[in-house]
Amino acid sequence: MIDVLSIFSNCKRFSIIFLVVLSCSSCNLIGVEAEKSDHLNDISKGYNYALEVAYGKNSNIKMDIHTPQTLEGNPAEVIILLHGGGWTTGEKRFLKPTVDILIGQRRNLAIINMDYHLKLDSTKGNLLQTQLADLAEAFAFLRQNAEKYNIRKDNFRIFGISAGAHIALMYAYTSGDAGIGAVVAGSAPTDLAIKEMLDRSLWTRVEKLTGKKYGQAENVFKEDSPLYVASARSPKTYLIYGLRDSLVSPIQGKVLADKLQLLNVPTLLNILNDEDHNLSPQRTAFYILRSYE
Repeated sequence: MIDVLSIFSNCKRFSIIFLVVLSCSSCNLIGVEAEKSDHLNDISKGYNYALEVAYGKNSNIKMDIHTPQTLEGNPAEVIILLHGGGWTTGEKRFLKPTVDILIGQRRNLAIINMDYHLKLDSTKGNLLQTQLADLAEAFAFLRQNAEKYNIRKDNFRIFGISAGAHIALMYAYTSGDAGIGAVVAGSAPTDLAIKEMLDRSLWTRVEKLTGKKYGQAENVFKEDSPLYVASARSPKTYLIYGLRDSLVSPIQGKVLADKLQLLNVPTLLNILNDEDHNLSPQRTAFYILRSYE
């Protein structure tokens, strides 16, 4: 595995060469292939929409559920979308362009676009744990209502962008949920423990996320980082970054991909020459669908 401190100490000197070597338009998945979808390619003739559905204990936190209508009537695959916004801002409507593109693909794919807590309900605690609890409630709600929406109860995919990608990875790696088929993470911070690996503008947001200040409780920052909690039990992982990203360095993806490959977790790292931090909806939709291959 790459020495993160060594990477950072030489970052200014080597970052351009390092990222150009890494960048590619198509990378192969490394590791053992996971189970493929049986019915994703059933053709959808339209979609049903259930908007602003309360899914957990906090009735103000909602999800939009888009379910396909197919001739075959097989239960739909499920993708759960998590927006970005630095953990403390943002909303699900940010990912509506991706939702629209996925709907236009006419696959047997249920698209769940969800909001999550952006602040704690109390004055103390760990915001990330609250956000992971939101995801747990979303999974439970979808499984409890699988017949109603005609969706599968397993083989779920989670997609997140930026902070949402960090949350998606953390849930996929720590929940112990065997029903996650893959996680797709765009522009994801993977190491919160070394603050110099993050843009300075994210430092106070990470402190709000963890409930700790940098310089204290280093173990908390590691426990809240996908890089340190990934294990051989982690699901298939797709890591997507833009070479022009000035907020989250693609190095964050490289160090995680290296660890996952050592653990023999099926992994794809793709660094796109023409993308920045806000990956295009076309690219995000492409990799969501590719995760079912």
